[in-house]
Amino acid sequence: MSHYIPQLRRQNSVPDDTIDEIQQMIRDKNKDVKNAIIDTIYFYLSENNLDNPNNIKIQATHSGVYIKLQYFKINRSLILVIHNNRGDPNRIHVKVTKANNDSIVIAQNHCIWK
Repeated sequence: MSHYIPQLRRQNSVPDDTIDEIQQMIRDKNKDVKNAIIDTIYFYLSENNLDNPNNIKIQATHSGVYIKLQYFKINRSLILVIHNNRGDPNRIHVKVTKANNDSIVIAQNHCIWK
């Protein structure tokens, strides 16, 4: 018996100008933007009965926005990466790293969904 595995279609991620605006607000240390993102994450986790991270870090760099959920008990971080200006309309991906070492990537999903 064969199993049907649905294929998700790639979707366009947010436009570069939107990412640029979010990056600039984070660089300007706009606490309202960071707090809104963090509150949304905690709300989503609560609504879906998922574990809260020990810490959430939000960083804007020249290449995009990084939202890191750190789980120290299991020595893992879940990082949402939103790149800009990469020539690919699908620039959002998720990676799992060691909690205190982002260079040790354990898993990465380059499939980008809306």
